[in-house]
Amino acid sequence: MKDVLRRICWGKPDSVVRPLCALCHGPLDEVPFILWKEDGSMASFCDPCAEEVFTALKPGLLPR
Repeated sequence: MKDVLRRICWGKPDSVVRPLCALCHGPLDEVPFILWKEDGSMASFCDPCAEEVFTALKPGLLPR
């Protein structure tokens, strides 16, 4: 499960939001699942990848 989190392509803080999934690089759904890290990095996901990432997330598991 941690491998999923290592494959995420995080956007730099204050950068323009990309219209691609941060995991599979496919197009985003109308309402994407979005995660932010403490440093302001953001990642958005299509529905299939959002399920995969959400399943992999556990408290304290998100990389800093």
